Parts: sequence; structure tokens; C-alpha cells
Amino acid sequence: MTVRERQSSVRARRKKRGKRLMIAYALRGVIFLLLALMIVLMVCGVIHMREHLAPAPDSKLPDGNMAADDPALSEPPIVPIDPAIPGEITIPDWLVQDILPVNEYSRPGIALSEVNGVVVHDTGNPFLCILL
Repeated sequence: MTVRERQSSVRARRKKRGKRLMIAYALRGVIFLLLALMIVLMVCGVIHMREHLAPAPDSKLPDGNMAADDPALSEPPIVPIDPAIPGEITIPDWLVQDILPVNEYSRPGIALSEVNGVVVHDTGNPFLCILL
């Protein structure tokens, strides 16, 4: 093996090692950028949740809670409200009206001042739920 052949093989090995190092550095950079992006997105998500999803304080107490003797904490009496539609409302025989029993989880039994919306759920088609 001559000197030139040896030098060319050394150059080829160095060039190959340099390419591998460049690929490794580029991969490290991409991983670092992805980690930094994930951290930034997590911080932005926490800030967004604090600003938009946090409950509004109920009073001017320093911790935002109500005082124990506040009358707003006692349950309001349930007062029947006259229907907004004049006349008698009759429910047809073919309409099944299943109402949940009053309980603390799904139906508290507190009367509304006005109807916000009506949901019609058709159990014949499980993928159909219409908000009127």
C-alpha cells in the first residue's frame, strides 16, 4: 500500500466520521427543539387553564371563597314558575317523558328562572342528540 492510498483511505474515514457527527448533532438539535417546544406548550396550556378555566371568585374574601354565614350558601327555596306559553300544555300519549329522580349528582331539583335550551334525545338512534 502506498502513501497516497493510505492518505486517501484516512481521508475517506475522516469524511465518513464527519458525516456521522453532523447527523448526530442535527438529531440532537431536533430533539432539543422538540423538548423546548413541548415545555413551552405545557406552560402556555397551564397559563390558559388558569386564566380561562379557573372559577371566578365568589366574594371579595382574600381566598375567593364565601363566608360560612353567607346567605347565598343556603339552598334557595324551589318556587314553581308559571309557563311562558299561555294556555294548557298537553303531552301526547306517544311521547315518553322519562325524568331522572332528584339526586345530588344529576338532578338537583332547583327551579330555573328561564329555559336555556331543550335537548331531544332519540334512543332509537343512539348517535342522535338534537339541541333545540
